[in-house]
Amino acid sequence: MTVEIFTEESLFNGFSNKNVELKALANEFKAYKENKAGLLLGFNLGNPYFGKDEKLTQPPVIRGILQKVHFKPDTPKKAKVAWSTSIRKGHIPTSDHVLLYAQGKTNLNKYLLIDIFKPDGHKKMKDFAKLVELKKNFADPFRETF
Repeated sequence: MTVEIFTEESLFNGFSNKNVELKALANEFKAYKENKAGLLLGFNLGNPYFGKDEKLTQPPVIRGILQKVHFKPDTPKKAKVAWSTSIRKGHIPTSDHVLLYAQGKTNLNKYLLIDIFKPDGHKKMKDFAKLVELKKNFADPFRETF
């Protein structure tokens, strides 16, 4: 079955060249999810654009519904070097750039890209009210459909 990627308007806030960058991100994410054979401990070795991928657990109301994946930072240079070094050493890369997404409830090959937290992705992940809002307004309706 083919992987399908859907995007939310909220993603546009994270891009300067919105249409081109969002389409590129969606295409990379699709390639990442289609290459399941390359997955190792939550990291797809065949796609260096995405790193640690996991389901969110806090707050409890979003557990198992919202997911995040770290993606390759574009700035600062130190973060870009750390990402590449991590991959070269065989580690799962992480960054302070986080993509939030949801997976279909009954169709596991459908994904909704919901939002990007960059910079300061880890700090923004602590805004539990925002996470609950994203779940309620985007992930829940998507999962009801798929």
